[in-house]
Amino acid sequence: MAREDEEKTSFHTKQGTFCYEKMPFELKIARATYQQLIDNMFTSQLGINIEIYVDGMVIKSINEDNLIKDIAETFNILRKANMKLNPKKCTFGVEAGQFLGYIITNKGIQTNPKKSTETSLPFFKTLNGCLNKKDFNCNNDVEVAFIALKTHLQSLPALTIPKPGETLILYLAVAAEVISVVLLSERGNVQKTIYFVNRALQGSEIDYPNLKKVALALVHAA
Repeated sequence: MAREDEEKTSFHTKQGTFCYEKMPFELKIARATYQQLIDNMFTSQLGINIEIYVDGMVIKSINEDNLIKDIAETFNILRKANMKLNPKKCTFGVEAGQFLGYIITNKGIQTNPKKSTETSLPFFKTLNGCLNKKDFNCNNDVEVAFIALKTHLQSLPALTIPKPGETLILYLAVAAEVISVVLLSERGNVQKTIYFVNRALQGSEIDYPNLKKVALALVHAA
């Protein structure tokens, strides 16, 4: 933190009055301020050989020849900013890793198996006791279908990146309170997912007039 701003973080204790020399994430705008700092530091690298979200950082290299060069470039910027990394949280030279709850590989972005539905859990244990077995007509077909659903959720396709000049496909579904959008690329006979949004409208968003007509107009215009 800047010297002149340290007193703005002061707090009182029985032992006296203290202030922070480094910005803690507990402050209301700390994350946004830190993200702006990081974006300014790595403006020449973002989207090229590095991706950063708050304190999560991934250095990405196209091939092994560029790996050391990309790491050295990142470390030089960190040194100039007098910023240090936690060695226990650093991993180098890997082809896949976890970032923001997802698994990042050279094939794209995949769901984290550790955070997806556990297929080995029994049907009613998965429901966490919300239903009583006596009140629910459960048979082998129901349990097999439920296991198949959980297996499908664990094997969703990985997100990919578009290629220059490639024709993209946009699927759009709009209801009164929900919006769903999927951006795809058709390669051969397979549609590869690039990006998707699926969210429920809340608060004043529900009152937006003619939302469906506006969305359809934007699609036709594109």
